[in-house]
Amino acid sequence: MMNKVIERISREGILLQKHYSDSYQYGYHADKQMITYPALDNLQNPQNVFTLAHELGHHYQGQQGNSFFRIFSNLGRMKHLLGVICFVFVLWEEVQAWLIGWKICKEEHINTQGFWEIAIKSVLTYLKFFFIQLLGVGKAIVSLYIAIVFSIKFLLVSEELNLTQPQWLLDARGSLVSSSKSYGEVVSETFFIVLTTWVFTMLMFLGMRILIHISRR
Repeated sequence: MMNKVIERISREGILLQKHYSDSYQYGYHADKQMITYPALDNLQNPQNVFTLAHELGHHYQGQQGNSFFRIFSNLGRMKHLLGVICFVFVLWEEVQAWLIGWKICKEEHINTQGFWEIAIKSVLTYLKFFFIQLLGVGKAIVSLYIAIVFSIKFLLVSEELNLTQPQWLLDARGSLVSSSKSYGEVVSETFFIVLTTWVFTMLMFLGMRILIHISRR
């Protein structure tokens, strides 16, 4: 059964290589035209057959020529805000690769019993990763807000105590004290500016990645 998948991988000119790591997972590396798998895995196991077909599905995705989709998918795998924003591309890429893997198994006349259980379990791990990322972004935003609250409070206390500080902090203190806005308004506006700058920076990074990709075509 496994030989049919391996032979198809070989016909596509893809290298199948072992990876000696206890924590390593199956992966397709488009830049190297290579599929890697844990060295100790039994490739006769149906679960591993299906997983190899899934990785081969990623290869066929690359042949479809949707390079912009691939950019967003790669960004979706990063561990920051862009990972959350672009996660939907990762999810679709994984689902589509499993659909292609199903088609491969059918074309190679492989018994697909248990295929969808394994596919769903795999997709759920990505959803779990997404929620962990989302929680991380949420914590970062809350931490940012708390930092701004204490920073502004520190400036107000520094002014009351007339502490000696660098000139740029003295200027910030003076602007804060002379402002007609309340403490809550200053905190809210500062938080909005910093958060907007953060999101804008992420979007700029996304734009730069797209421009670099276009320039290499």
